[in-house]
Amino acid sequence: MDELGSISVSLIDVSTTDIINQGAKLYCSASITVQIPQKTMGVIKEIPKLAEGVENDYGKLYSGSVSWSKFRYRIELDDYKNIRVEPVDFNVSWALYRMVSLSVNKDEYILKNSLEKYHDEDALLNNIWMSLPASTRAMNKTAQREWIKEKVKKCGKISDATSETKNIQERIDIFKCQTSMTVDRVSLLSGPP
Repeated sequence: MDELGSISVSLIDVSTTDIINQGAKLYCSASITVQIPQKTMGVIKEIPKLAEGVENDYGKLYSGSVSWSKFRYRIELDDYKNIRVEPVDFNVSWALYRMVSLSVNKDEYILKNSLEKYHDEDALLNNIWMSLPASTRAMNKTAQREWIKEKVKKCGKISDATSETKNIQERIDIFKCQTSMTVDRVSLLSGPP
């Protein structure tokens, strides 16, 4: 959790424009760069589509940071005492929230992704198996059953991976191993490309 308390945020190229007849409002823009926590980067590397939530449409992910150029915001002096800052285009705080969420819930995101990948590969294997001629399936039924036993022996049972009694890393490992062996089996049964 320490890394979340020290997320580095930098602003450069700050400019301010006073709009005539707007009273105590100023319109500003800046380039913002936020250093992404290591755990968040780990999840993004494993599940690249999650980068979209961190980039928040306008940002660019590069070398462990996300940057937004020309972030526009409005500063207003309420009752000439309190300063209020409001984003004009988008809200960087949403991207910060996503970074923290990905970091704190890293294992849950990876578990969910591993489960989805396993289901996709397992469905593909089942489709390939069912598309084989009945005579080929009959001839290979014993080998297929032996492969299933070997997969369970090497990786663990899917029922264990879906059970909350195992720790989350063991569950992830089961899904990843099962998926890897299933991908290999798909290649074997579908033949050369």
